[in-house]
Parts: sequence; C-alpha cells; structure tokens
Amino acid sequence: MKTYRCDRTYLRLVLGIHLLIALAIGVAIGFVSLPLGVICGLLYAAVALFNWFKRRTYSFSLGDGVVRTQKLFTKDIDVTTPIVNIQGVSAYEGIVGALCGVGTVEISTASSHGKHVTICWPFLARHREIVELLKSEMSADRRRT
Repeated sequence: MKTYRCDRTYLRLVLGIHLLIALAIGVAIGFVSLPLGVICGLLYAAVALFNWFKRRTYSFSLGDGVVRTQKLFTKDIDVTTPIVNIQGVSAYEGIVGALCGVGTVEISTASSHGKHVTICWPFLARHREIVELLKSEMSADRRRT
C-alpha cells in the first residue's frame, strides 16, 4: 500500500505566511490598543499553528483495491473506500500551490446507499501523478469485474 502525506515544505511556507499575517494584525491593532493587538495576533497565530499541526497528521493510502484517508480532528477520522465505488478523480491547485508544485486531489465516490461523498486529499506533491495512478487503478479494477 502506497502512502502519501501533505507536502511539508508547502505547509511550512503557508505557516510562515500566516505567522506574518498574525504579526501584521497584532501591529495594526496594537496602534489602537496594545493588549488587544497582542491578543488578536496570538489568537491568529494559535489557529495557524493548530492547522499546521493538524495537516501534518493527514495520511492518504492507495492499494489493495481500496483508498484510505486518515485525518485527525475531523468528523470521520479513518475512511476506507473500495476503488469500485470511486466515480471520478480530479486535481486542482491554488496560486501558491502551483508555484510550489503542490495540489489537491478530489475523489468522488458513491456508496451502496446512493450517497455521494467527495474525499479531499490536500497539499500533495506530485498530485497529478497520484490522479493518474488512481485512474489506472480504477480502470484495472473495472476490467477485472
């Protein structure tokens, strides 16, 4: 089973950007009220650090006829989906992600109950390769059945 994780370099870059924003917020509000500026800056920084930590724990696996997504601090911590249930795979990237070669993979599925679910694998390096691998696994699985 091949495992993927969010790109660490990209996560550090985004964390740095958010910490600079926290500093700017603290300074801007600090001109009006220093304690309020410090509190606002620290709160923004705390949220940025939490998101950075949370995304470092994400794990995505592909193999053995299933796709597995593990994310802490979300509603569904561990989601395993058979490749047979995957209906579509797509990739997209934002501006900063495009500069860093990082993107997000979205997997559309359907369960036996007719409920459609979209699984999101964010901030992956080589995301286009992962999409092609998923598509080849899907076509191979459909040929077997």
